[in-house]
Amino acid sequence: MRRMISLLVSGVVFVAAGCSSGVLNNVTVQTPAASPGGRVHGGQNPVTGATIQVWEVGTTGYGSAPTQLYSTTTDSNGNFNFPIASWSSNCTNVNSGSNSSAPVYVTSSGGDPGSGTNSAVVLMAALGPCNSITTSTFAFIDEVTTVAAAYALGPFMNPANPTQIGYPSGQTQGIQDAFTTAGDLVSVSTGLANALTPNGNGSVPQLEINTLADILAYCVNGSAANCTTLGNDAFNTSGSSLGTSFATPTNTLMVAEQIAAYPGNNVSELYSLVSSQSPFQSTLTSAPNDWTVAVQYAANLSDTASSTNKRSELAVDGSDRVWIANFSQNNVEIINNQGVPAAFSPRCARFCPFRELTPSTSVNLKLTPLQSASILALL
Repeated sequence: MRRMISLLVSGVVFVAAGCSSGVLNNVTVQTPAASPGGRVHGGQNPVTGATIQVWEVGTTGYGSAPTQLYSTTTDSNGNFNFPIASWSSNCTNVNSGSNSSAPVYVTSSGGDPGSGTNSAVVLMAALGPCNSITTSTFAFIDEVTTVAAAYALGPFMNPANPTQIGYPSGQTQGIQDAFTTAGDLVSVSTGLANALTPNGNGSVPQLEINTLADILAYCVNGSAANCTTLGNDAFNTSGSSLGTSFATPTNTLMVAEQIAAYPGNNVSELYSLVSSQSPFQSTLTSAPNDWTVAVQYAANLSDTASSTNKRSELAVDGSDRVWIANFSQNNVEIINNQGVPAAFSPRCARFCPFRELTPSTSVNLKLTPLQSASILALL
């Protein structure tokens, strides 16, 4: 499992790795067409003549080549359709089998966002399982959906070409959870950042996502010089020494991917690109400590006010569940990647093997009832 999840225990806060609102002025949400379709916006403007590509994720490794299902271009209003019957591989008609739930995403490249053709505009939206796409599916692709895709799917992207998303064959849990996370952050049908996760138990950092979207819009709705400035600010010159092979970004998706990978890099410089005229409002009122995106979940953990609360050992298993060792209660608590507690049974013995938790840990180590606290999911 390649997804990296940062975990922290401090008092009652657990750090592990969306009712919508958010304002985009003068935008009318398109009524879904008789076939799957969408609209591309760069800030407040439709992107015309953009190349639209519908992809099924690759299965031969991280960042492996995806399968192109369909390609078209946006019209004068930024609209497009991607009729299922015309796909090169009609996976949505497969009701069973290995391809029926394969994740699908859409990219938009180039086009004119209002001030001339801009080849640096590359945007993305994560659609989800192939067999969930219907004639009513609508994808509003913009900077917000691009931010969500970069943060949720970044570990599966090709560093040199983030339009390529893939995972190792047979290891489906991580990529499926990543697409679910993208849907927690934004509404793909509106192109707006969520305030809450769809199940209502997670608080999404909507203002931060809007701010990140406005940073991308600095290039999308700006000049070539703006795009160069943004790419230079997003690039971490120490990246190669940290184990990645990123190059200076040449498009907005690469920018989003690298900000997500190095959230502490050039924070103030990137924040300075946002203004009161930026298209996505409301935004952060000052530069954050870093660009980490965290979803806070209500977890209902017990004894949170106790000075003897000793949750200090954490592990993540192969199903992306967080195992929390609670020494004060002599039990193990389990939370899935949506912040939902697992079903519980009697506590384990007084001396649970907390320090031996691994991805293959047997699930007969159960949890006790969870009472009030917070869990943060760092993306």
